[in-house]
Amino acid sequence: FNKLTIIADLGLKQGKRQRARYVRCLCDCGNEADCRLDNLQNGSPQSCGCAIQEGAQRRTTHAMTNTRVYKIWSGMKHRILRPTASGYQNYGGRGIKYDPEWESFEKFLEDMGLPPSDEHTLDREDSNGDYCKSNCRWVTMDVQVRNRRNSVILEYEGRRMNLVDWARELGIHPMTLRVRLDKGWPLDKALTLRKIDRNDPRRGKIYAGSDHAA
Repeated sequence: FNKLTIIADLGLKQGKRQRARYVRCLCDCGNEADCRLDNLQNGSPQSCGCAIQEGAQRRTTHAMTNTRVYKIWSGMKHRILRPTASGYQNYGGRGIKYDPEWESFEKFLEDMGLPPSDEHTLDREDSNGDYCKSNCRWVTMDVQVRNRRNSVILEYEGRRMNLVDWARELGIHPMTLRVRLDKGWPLDKALTLRKIDRNDPRRGKIYAGSDHAA
């Protein structure tokens, strides 16, 4: 059966749902594996597991799966391709695509290189355009938030400033302020309530008259 050859009958064994006949197999790689006979007859598994590992090694020749740049590339694809991904409605949901050549991580890395620092993220110069070499750059979060298609000028107590400038003056992260506004927080609370500890059970809730906010 593919890379497996039966060398012993192990008889009936109780599986998770029912009893089934198991056999011991010798794989072409030299390892042994115990398999359900009916699974073998149906074509799965095809090896002791070595074929899956070999395929994974072939697909991951860059050896950068756990790096930050790989996660940025993967996140870009998820936002465009997966309707369940966070932010899909602002990317794939409104027709944003990526260069077909960027299906390959190696090509993406060749075009964009590594982020200059951990503070840099992938950004599109034209926020209504696609992800491609000519429209993408590495920028800091401040620049990226300024470049958002729905970037707004906030007016509070007679002063008008960009969201990023408000965040810098107030000492909070621009994305924290952006998320607060996206969730419909009143402007005065969004600009004045400080963050609470991530372990505090009140995190994520607004309390009237309180100086705490998530």
